[in-house]
Amino acid sequence: MTTHPHSVAASPAVSDPCQARRREVGEVAPEWPSRLIYPAVETLSPVDFGASRDPKTGFLGRIAIAIFIVMGACGLGHSVALAQGHEVESSELEGWSRQRLASSFASFSSSMLQSKSSVSIPEVRLALELAIAGVRSDPDSIPAWRWMLELSTSLSDDMPIAEAMKRESVEALVRLDPDDEVVRLLLLVDRIESRTTVQARINACEVLLQPENIKRLGAPAAARIALDLSRLETMSGRFDAASRWLAEAITLDPAFPEAIDQALEMFGGEFQSPAANAELLAAAFTADPRKGAIANSLGSLALQQGAYAAASEVLESAILLSHPMQPSYLLLATNESLALWGEGKSEAALRTIDKRTKSITQVFKQLRVLGEDFTEWQRDQLMAMVLPPPPPLALLRAVIIAQHGTENARDEAVEVLFEAFDFALAENTRKRSELTLESEELDANNIDADEQARENTRKQNAAKQEGFEAQLAALWADEAWARAWFGWSPSAPKDGATPRASLEKLLEVSLEAGSLNSEQGLIIEGWSAISGKRFDEARLLLAPIAEVSVYAAAGIALIDELGGRTKEAAQGYRDVYYGRPGELVGLWCRSRLSKILNTEIPLPPAAGPVQEAIDATLPRAVGMAVQDRERGVIALEVKPRKLRFEPYEPVIIDVKITNLSGITLAIEPGGPLSPKIAISPFDVTIPGMQGAAKQLVVSIQRRLQLPSQQSLTCSIDLSATWMASIIEQGALFGGGLAVRVANNFMARSDVELTPNLFGREKNSSPFFIVKQSSRRMEGEEPEEGSEAQLPVPRTVADLKALATLFGRLLMTDIEVSDEQATREEKGQIYQGVLASFKQLPTASQTWFLAVIPRSRSEYLDPFVEIALESGDPAAILVSLARFADTPSARPITIATSSGDESLVRAGTAVRDFIVARFEQEEKDLELPPG
Repeated sequence: MTTHPHSVAASPAVSDPCQARRREVGEVAPEWPSRLIYPAVETLSPVDFGASRDPKTGFLGRIAIAIFIVMGACGLGHSVALAQGHEVESSELEGWSRQRLASSFASFSSSMLQSKSSVSIPEVRLALELAIAGVRSDPDSIPAWRWMLELSTSLSDDMPIAEAMKRESVEALVRLDPDDEVVRLLLLVDRIESRTTVQARINACEVLLQPENIKRLGAPAAARIALDLSRLETMSGRFDAASRWLAEAITLDPAFPEAIDQALEMFGGEFQSPAANAELLAAAFTADPRKGAIANSLGSLALQQGAYAAASEVLESAILLSHPMQPSYLLLATNESLALWGEGKSEAALRTIDKRTKSITQVFKQLRVLGEDFTEWQRDQLMAMVLPPPPPLALLRAVIIAQHGTENARDEAVEVLFEAFDFALAENTRKRSELTLESEELDANNIDADEQARENTRKQNAAKQEGFEAQLAALWADEAWARAWFGWSPSAPKDGATPRASLEKLLEVSLEAGSLNSEQGLIIEGWSAISGKRFDEARLLLAPIAEVSVYAAAGIALIDELGGRTKEAAQGYRDVYYGRPGELVGLWCRSRLSKILNTEIPLPPAAGPVQEAIDATLPRAVGMAVQDRERGVIALEVKPRKLRFEPYEPVIIDVKITNLSGITLAIEPGGPLSPKIAISPFDVTIPGMQGAAKQLVVSIQRRLQLPSQQSLTCSIDLSATWMASIIEQGALFGGGLAVRVANNFMARSDVELTPNLFGREKNSSPFFIVKQSSRRMEGEEPEEGSEAQLPVPRTVADLKALATLFGRLLMTDIEVSDEQATREEKGQIYQGVLASFKQLPTASQTWFLAVIPRSRSEYLDPFVEIALESGDPAAILVSLARFADTPSARPITIATSSGDESLVRAGTAVRDFIVARFEQEEKDLELPPG
């Protein structure tokens, strides 16, 4: 089976619907005793420290002094601190440590991949091993399993171990989060794909698609199984069965974009009726209203068949999904105005032409200002200029006004039309001149430039030059046609100005350039003869090709009308209109016919079925969603689970997305709702972390779709991502932050992003990390001749306090004395922490090493060595991830010689990464020859 667009969690997150069925991230495991004690808030005041500043005081006093100094060095002085944690036995202390280690390993893994602009293969390998360690530390950690699934999914094609972990992740998440319909579907797909033959997979899919099983699966999941079954039947050469199952997929879930796209490829095209094609295109646009190309195709189809009401509505959406800079915008604007004229709304068509012209000319002016070294006066002059419409819009405007306006209005519109040609020709000349100058400068300068780069630039310039030449020839041809149609001739030049080219000259150069063929040249000559009232000459030119050219046939009908042969003229106009109801010449003929008969002309025969197909398939809610996409499609809410988070505990935010539109929106890559959201920290007040501004990308895909007016809430544990470094620093010194969340986003840089179509951006309220108190670790005065000791941590709060005491000590440099504490006093604290660390359970030692700040190796090596001596794989992995700085570092040596496959892989990956980094640093330091 090929695929599913179901990309799974990019980071730890849990979905609310099943919160009652599972343990929250950070909760005590169910098997733990319910006897939990929460210590009260402790307040450190200047008075507490005042009696301890005598250098002759005991060890307790010296510890208090050092704590005060460490806290003061970070600008926090005597702030409020909390003693958190559960009073538990030693075994439960180890259980808490393993739970938090799962988040630590996930955050290490995330940091290696998500907080960097580029990563190496060894880093990817190590990130995978760390993710595996996370789920092994706590097999019930949903955040760790979600990160494991995301990472293993992206690596499963390249690493066998990743494929195995992907399967294990799916099974674990189905167990832990049974309401997640995406992982349930992934589990079913895995079971199907494990079958060895195509026929066995087909049989499995057919069983799942029995009516009673569809009810259990749910229609969206069943639709995806049906699509896979369709593909399997295609592989087996049974195309009728493939078509049937594809239709079943669409029936089960009409909002499934991938199935609709497959149907367009299989069923759409010239062999279908216009109504059938319209129905398919309307279904595709409904499934994903962001697809401007689909809207363009649907609107153009409706226009070509004369279904003007549907065409104008859909083309308006296509315009809104486009941009004036895009090449297709001008054609879209012309077709939209044609459709409005076809509806009988000539005034609305003219207003639309003016509106689209303003959009186009505004962008043109902005680009000129950016591309030219204008003075402020020149810029203001340009922005104040009133520019004519582009020639296609100017031509349509002139035709509509000529048919419905006064003679004076017609003359004004025709003059504007030829001003449009003048401006377009002048712009073409300017661009060709600039390109020529650029090419000459390229040849004259840049002698030392890379020759291949220069050659590539020459080829690009040559291609641009060809494009400008083709545009120029097309403008000549269009102007020739416009002159013949309106019988327009340029006035005599004034003040020695260069005379404008005659119609004959335009025809000559257009024929030479190939923008007109000989038949088109005859048509223009025939229409010119009509404008000159040389009707016999015009008939001789147009009659021979009237059966193959609607423009010649329209000319013959006009000759008949002007000659009084009303019946023949009406028949000619009718035939041209019904043959080309979506083109300018067709609608012009309809206008002439309506005046002859003094009645409204019925729509072409195909218009009704196409209109009905679109009306039945395309809800008005789609157009409303596109027209009000900035405000009315998605609502986004971001709430921290708490406003004050305990230190070293999960920091969870809830992200709620609500579908405000009137249609169901699929959640899948490339669909109307992206399964990814971006999270960025801002307003960080944690000391040392104010500059943290990278983006975190996580998955929200717990469901396959979001029905109208429904919401999806995902909970993200930020402490199981690369943002853990911010949160751990907050536990040391306190402080707060807020996060900005964006869905359907487009990244502009590592820091900046822009919400894309149907995208929203929302900020959370500020939340705070409570500073951990370290007073619990204040020891007693030693007896005469004995060494100072810290209490052995017996509770989670003790462990947190020990890590905090040591972390703050490392941040102030142990070997530097100051006026309030000597190096000896700090050294005693250091030795006390080391002695207490030795007596911790292995898992607690490992957690301690995972959260303390990085510092000089001589400070940390004794702690790392103790952890390594335990032989615990988790301890070795933490040491590898945080404290291996050379290819021969002890963590690498122990890991690669351990005999444990995972440790060997991780140790090799770290060593390869360090070697590659050293080689790159040496290369960067090399001086060029000479």
